[in-house]
Amino acid sequence: TKKGQAGKPLLLSYNGSTSISTPTKFIDVYTGDEYREMAPTIPDADLGLLDLLGDANTDWQDEIFRTGVSHTHNLGASGAYKILPYRVSLGYTDQTGILKNTDMQRITGAVSLNPTLFQESLKVNVNAKIMSTKNNFGDPGAIGSAVSMDPTQPVMDETEETAGYFQWPTYGANLGTPNPVEQALEVDNSSDVLKFIGNVNIQYDIPNINGLNANVSLATDYNDGSGCNNRPVTSPSTLTAPLNGRLQDYAHTSKNNLIDFYFNYKKQIGAIHNVDVTAGYSWEHHEREGENYSRGIVDEFNAYQVTDSTYYITEKYLASFFGRMNYTLMDKYLLTGTIRYDGSSLFNKEDRWGLFPSAALAWKIHEEAFLKDVIVISQLKLRVGWGITGQQEIMDTDYPAQAIYVESSEGSYYRFGGRFLPTLRPKPYDPHIKWEETTTKNIALDFGLYDGRISGTIDVYKRVTDDLINEVTVPSGSNFSNRLTTNVGSLENIGYEINLNGIPLSKENMSFELGFNFTHNMTEITKLLITDDPDYIGALYGDAFTGYNQVSRVGSAPYSFFVNKQVYDTDGNPIEGLYEDLSGEGGIVSGDDLDKYVFHDPFPDYTMGLSFRFNYKQFDLSGSARSNIGNYVQNRVASGSSYDQMQQIGYWKNMPKYLDNSKFITRQFTSDYFIHNASFLKLDNITAAYTFVNLVSKLNLGISFTVQNVFTVTKYEGLDPEVFVDPGLKAGDPGDDVVGIDNNLYPRPRTYTIGLSLNY
Repeated sequence: TKKGQAGKPLLLSYNGSTSISTPTKFIDVYTGDEYREMAPTIPDADLGLLDLLGDANTDWQDEIFRTGVSHTHNLGASGAYKILPYRVSLGYTDQTGILKNTDMQRITGAVSLNPTLFQESLKVNVNAKIMSTKNNFGDPGAIGSAVSMDPTQPVMDETEETAGYFQWPTYGANLGTPNPVEQALEVDNSSDVLKFIGNVNIQYDIPNINGLNANVSLATDYNDGSGCNNRPVTSPSTLTAPLNGRLQDYAHTSKNNLIDFYFNYKKQIGAIHNVDVTAGYSWEHHEREGENYSRGIVDEFNAYQVTDSTYYITEKYLASFFGRMNYTLMDKYLLTGTIRYDGSSLFNKEDRWGLFPSAALAWKIHEEAFLKDVIVISQLKLRVGWGITGQQEIMDTDYPAQAIYVESSEGSYYRFGGRFLPTLRPKPYDPHIKWEETTTKNIALDFGLYDGRISGTIDVYKRVTDDLINEVTVPSGSNFSNRLTTNVGSLENIGYEINLNGIPLSKENMSFELGFNFTHNMTEITKLLITDDPDYIGALYGDAFTGYNQVSRVGSAPYSFFVNKQVYDTDGNPIEGLYEDLSGEGGIVSGDDLDKYVFHDPFPDYTMGLSFRFNYKQFDLSGSARSNIGNYVQNRVASGSSYDQMQQIGYWKNMPKYLDNSKFITRQFTSDYFIHNASFLKLDNITAAYTFVNLVSKLNLGISFTVQNVFTVTKYEGLDPEVFVDPGLKAGDPGDDVVGIDNNLYPRPRTYTIGLSLNY
């Protein structure tokens, strides 16, 4: 958004910062001493394996994490050469991750040109930005290994076959937890990415027609990357595919192009009418292409390996005709109407286009005569809105309405030309899948008091989504799978938002500003099937390993937890494997879907945010905090902890100390015992800055200090109560990826940043 201005002198600037990031919290696991004391007491332990325990006290999490140091530098020059305003900039960033062997270096160059021609009737904005990025991703899998690895073992044991690292030996198909340090340090997992972003915007005032202008925008986003993910032959075989080390190369290219063209006409009619009309056309093209080639290392000790090679190319288009009209009467009554006619290549021709209108009314009540003399009220506006929007982004595929072929399950190969290639299978598809539609109604009040010293908005809304895209069960033989993604559902959101802004202090050299927002939202699924079925449990989420422990069903919020009701003893401790028989049918209750019930959901009932800024002359202090209330998560790290997992065939495995509370011998993934309230209050950032004006001649110097992730207040015992939310997930996705499942082992860092800016 930064650009040069005509008639302004040359301005040189430098902005730089140095940051230090540190982990704030680790998973609490048993130490080596605690493990040696505990091992003989593990239920059903094989005491013959006690000799495998070492004498070390290794903190594996501490071994793979570090303090990350990063620095960023940006040089800029802006001004005007005759009629050509310009700005050029060059930036460099070097970031070191808190996980060892992770880092990123990026070089960025940008140019902005903004000429005005033909007596200011033609305005041109040209922006171009190019970025070259080198990424070193390391191996995030080492984080899970650091939690599980036996703490009694050393990092190094000088074994030649494992490059000097301690590793558990292979016992048949079983292999112990890999050495986390080797896993983190010995991988070559890196990429080089070149990215270009460019856009041109042209606005031309049509001669002889006052108020009419034409606008055209051309934009492109090009991304080209390649990389590798290699492992040496000294790595444990469970980390490699198929065996004997791993060589994996990949490359990808994405191209996104956009054209917008529209006319805008503004006209004042008489003294009380104003009209603003826009009509245009938009076109988008998205293309992705890439390949991935994996094989084992071939040398004198390792024979030819089966290869795994994939290639993909996808393409999609979006076209839109749109129009908007704004009408204002006496600067008090406002009417806005819009219409979009959108077409997407994701759908077949018969269902490709969707019509999406909207309308809004506003009344500036403070302009009425009965409020003109009320000095306290500086603004009072009532707004009412209605509109329909369409959603067409569909997960997993760019061709949901077409028959396509994908690779068969792992292990299905045929030999062609000396290479082993995977067999193909058709994917299920619905040729009549179409746009999701969301209808929104809202009524809002904007207000301002005491010349804007106090202002805010109260907005009440209702959103109904129809033709919700959902994966449902279909009769066997009716498609290429008994699971099909189609339009079957409806979803309802009702809530309100309150935004308040205040300026308690406003003087010539001192000011203090506050901002606060509060939101309450209720989400309920109202339909999930084409025809009602009282026996339909809902769309289940999970997998065969952990069980299905989330559900989207009519009458509940999406991704609600679907679990067994835990039974407790007289002391309040959970009784392992004992759950209430909610179906009344007897038999095995644990894991039975008929004996599960909906128990909370991952979405907060209330969200709040607070921001502040204090300024005194050249000193500035600002910060922001936020809070979620009523959000629940399933602590998958805790539910996956059990005594029977500590001793495997030929090796030992550590566990989080959550086990001290549950004392479960076997894992209980479907117990509601692990559904926890994760409400929190976070101070996200706080910044203090000071500017030295005219330090030397016209040189201004700014210094700032920022802390991010300052603190978190919560009763939740996991690493972080804020679990990633992906509203686009479909039924049947792996449980680890579904919203509300805390399977996170990566500690969120606290970052301290010192910034420096120079302007001349």
